[in-house]
Amino acid sequence: MADKRDKNGRFLPGNDGGGRPKIPDDIKEAFKAATPAAVQKIISLMDCGNVKVELQAAQEILNRSLGKPETSGRLELSGTNDEAIIFKWINEQPNTQTITK
Repeated sequence: MADKRDKNGRFLPGNDGGGRPKIPDDIKEAFKAATPAAVQKIISLMDCGNVKVELQAAQEILNRSLGKPETSGRLELSGTNDEAIIFKWINEQPNTQTITK
């Protein structure tokens, strides 16, 4: 069955385009029950002695508590209708923050 789209390729209202299957309720409950242990595991990994693992654990905690940092930049497109479109990401502000332990 073909997806119903408008002339610009967007889905029309009421279109059942599939998507990601829903997680069953029993699986969601099992994940919720394991959440405190998972949080404690990530916290304990911050002092495991492996700098790479410690950094990843710290990043995970910060990303989940504060949200991932925004990326600023611009996207340049080039090409014409008959050519391939070339995408180029240009960072507006390079990351200059230094973290010391």
